[in-house]
Amino acid sequence: MSPQAKRPLYDEWAARFDIRRVTVKDQIMKGFDRAQGIPPSGEAAVHEEVKDLLRNSAIPYWADKVPLDVRNVADFGWGYSDRFFTHICELESARHWEVGLSQADRYAGLYLQHSGLLTLPTLILFGDVSEERFETIRSVCLYRRALLVAHKLAVDGSPWEPSLNDLLN
Repeated sequence: MSPQAKRPLYDEWAARFDIRRVTVKDQIMKGFDRAQGIPPSGEAAVHEEVKDLLRNSAIPYWADKVPLDVRNVADFGWGYSDRFFTHICELESARHWEVGLSQADRYAGLYLQHSGLLTLPTLILFGDVSEERFETIRSVCLYRRALLVAHKLAVDGSPWEPSLNDLLN
């Protein structure tokens, strides 16, 4: 089924069950794919790569798919324990960086509301981007006090360094 054909179904299910469309797409449907042995692709594949990097890192505690309330789930939380995150992370393609940064900001705010602890909103960016666009992304992240981390990010065709792998190892 094409993404265009899936869109109305995801929208209908999200409305019917009062959940976010992204929850239907990223958690429920990808769970069905996983159960059928269909390998992850796109952002889901990158998510698995980041999990592998974190498994081998020195970060004291990390979790993926961190529920912040009934409707909001952060891609990753990094910190000292499941009750003390220092970073709330959103993984996003360079093409949709604004969405990822907005989600990271919102999730950090929700974490503060629920835990009383400040956390650093973190955007993990992957994909391809022009130098001009990347400078905009960096400036906006700096202005909004968000950490920008690259994972398999190419800027004008060249890999951006340092990468998440460099930072974790």
